Amino acid sequence: MKTPFRSLLVVSMSLIVLLGLSGCGSSGTESWTSSTTKFAYIQEEASAGASGTHADLLPTRPFSHAVRTHKAGKRATTSTGVDIQTGSFDLYVYDTSTNTNTQLVTGYAFISAQLSNDGTELLVCAEDTSGYLQLYLADAKFQTINQLTSGESTHFTPSISPDGTFVIYSDGDYLYSIPIKDGAAAGAATEITAASAFFGIYPVVAPDNNTIVFTGEVGDTGVFIYSLNLTTQALTKLSLGSGSSYGDWFPAISPDGKKVAFTRVSDVSDTLSWNIASIDITGETTADPATALTSNSVSLESQYVAGKIVFMSENTTDRYLNIWEMNTDGSNQVRLTNESEPEFFDEVLFGE
Repeated sequence: MKTPFRSLLVVSMSLIVLLGLSGCGSSGTESWTSSTTKFAYIQEEASAGASGTHADLLPTRPFSHAVRTHKAGKRATTSTGVDIQTGSFDLYVYDTSTNTNTQLVTGYAFISAQLSNDGTELLVCAEDTSGYLQLYLADAKFQTINQLTSGESTHFTPSISPDGTFVIYSDGDYLYSIPIKDGAAAGAATEITAASAFFGIYPVVAPDNNTIVFTGEVGDTGVFIYSLNLTTQALTKLSLGSGSSYGDWFPAISPDGKKVAFTRVSDVSDTLSWNIASIDITGETTADPATALTSNSVSLESQYVAGKIVFMSENTTDRYLNIWEMNTDGSNQVRLTNESEPEFFDEVLFGE
């Protein structure tokens, strides 16, 4: 896989994947609900030989240039000419209203996946047959797939705007926007960080469709969560990190636009600890620090779905990385999937 990343941001370079061929009300929940009760995720096939134990998968040092090697596959071809590499990952959609999952496609080099806010489109990142990371937009059943990017460069950690009019992504250094319409690109990619001196990945779009929140590095001060106003280019640091922080990663914005959930990576006795926390969209302060939502040291990649937070975590009994759900205050943590193969929203550079 060819991925020119900036050194510090390379740490958690997860390659987001979602591509297809062919085809409650307990205490602690907030009042909002998202437009869909579903979310997309990927699962590594057993044939890839991966273990669900986090010690074998999560990087031992986040700021490494490690990039997981996918199994090489045959060249993939489709009737629409979409260029996608075969591999060892399968794509699923999970419905929290029925607690059921549906496998959409198997055997491709998926990196990450995301459903649109209304649940009608899938935004995917995957390797093309030359090994470069590309973005793809498909309908929810993968009957129509359009390739958004191409060429010998990196396009990853994408996110679709809540109103479905544009996609943002990172090239490993800067952030870009692509207008979309009717399931396809409606114009060329435009750099959206030209007026700001920073490097960013994992961008997500707020409900106002004019603010993005992302993991960034500004002036070599560390890796934190930032927000950027697309109109004014006003840049705001939202998170403060921790005393032994290796950065704040994977931001997710609540559907009401008031909260940001993210993954805080810390060094605990020379071992990385991954836990989910939340802050107000106005930012973390020493007087109002982030609220820790998990404490098991292996929880990451959160997103808001139907008034709750779904996330990736490890079960302390069998040590498998599966998808979990919790209330927005961290209570009532329940495992949704129970497979021995690792499951992800975004394939976070597992391994060195």
